[in-house]
Amino acid sequence: MLDQLKSQIEYREKMADNLEHEIRTPLAGISASLKNMAQEMSDPSPRIRDYLDWALEDIERLETLLTAVRDATNLSEALTHDFKEDFDLSRAIEMWLNHGWKQAFPGINFVYNSPELPHMLHGDPARIRQMLDKLIENAISFHTEETPIEINLRQEYDFLELRVINEGTPIPQEFETQIFSSMVSFRQQKGTRPHLGLGLYIVQTIVAHHQGSVRASSLQNDRTGAVFTVRLPISTTSN
Repeated sequence: MLDQLKSQIEYREKMADNLEHEIRTPLAGISASLKNMAQEMSDPSPRIRDYLDWALEDIERLETLLTAVRDATNLSEALTHDFKEDFDLSRAIEMWLNHGWKQAFPGINFVYNSPELPHMLHGDPARIRQMLDKLIENAISFHTEETPIEINLRQEYDFLELRVINEGTPIPQEFETQIFSSMVSFRQQKGTRPHLGLGLYIVQTIVAHHQGSVRASSLQNDRTGAVFTVRLPISTTSN
C-alpha cells in the first residue's frame, strides 16, 4: 500500500510539473504579443491602454499561481534533502522579523513576545523560515488594518509552541482542519494577490517534516480573528 501511495504522489507531482510547463509556454507567448502590440500602437487611447495593462497584470497573476503550484508539488521531494541542525528559534525569529518581515511589510505593526532564554530547535532553519513566511503572509492578508500581527513563542514541556495571531475574519470551526488542504481557502482576503490556500498546505508539510503539528482556530473572548498554533519538538541536546 505504501508503494502504491508513493506512486500516486509521484504521478501527481509529475502531472503538475507537466501541466505547469504546458500552460507557461503559451502564456509567455500571449504576454510577448501584448507587449509588442503596446509598442506598435503609436498613440493608443487611455481605454485601450487600460485593457492592455489589465491583461498583462492577469498574466502576471497566472504566472505567480503556476510558481506556487510548482513549489507546493515539489516540496515533499525537496524536504528529503534538507539539512537539520540545532538552532535558537527565539533568536532566529527576532532576526527574521527585523531583517525580513519588517522590511517587506513596512506598514504592518508586528508584536513579538520573545522569551528571555534560548529556545533550541532541531530542524532546517531555511524551512522553518519558509513556514513562518507563509504564516505571516496569511495573517497579513486577512488582518484588520491598523491591528498588529502577534508572534508568541514559549516552551511547553518537550515542545516549542509558536503562535501567529491576527485580528480580522475568524475561521469557521468546521473548516479549522480543512484549511491546511491544498487548494483550499475559506476566508476573504484583501487585495488582488492570488490566494489558493497553498501557503497553509506548505506550512503543514514543513511542520509534519519536523515531527510537529499545526492547528488553526478563531480568537476567543472579545477579539475576532485567527490564531495559528505550531508545536515543534525541542532539540534533545537542550535538555
